[in-house]
Amino acid sequence: MTSFSAIHAAGSAPAVLGIPVDFILFALTLIGVAVFHRRTLQVALVGLAAIALYKLSNSSGRTKPSTCSREAFQKAGRVF
Repeated sequence: MTSFSAIHAAGSAPAVLGIPVDFILFALTLIGVAVFHRRTLQVALVGLAAIALYKLSNSSGRTKPSTCSREAFQKAGRVF
């Protein structure tokens, strides 16, 4: 029987002290907006670009939607 941490570590995204890097980038964006409140749009756009580049560089190239989202679409189709 495998442990949860071994399964989670095998397919998980990079993390610093257990916090995913994209969350850290988002937090830095929020801090930047708070500190440089006179340049909110520029800071937000830089944060958006940083997160988008990170996501694109670390994507697995998966083209199919995940099982969870596929099930959500199927349930939504039954409702309408």
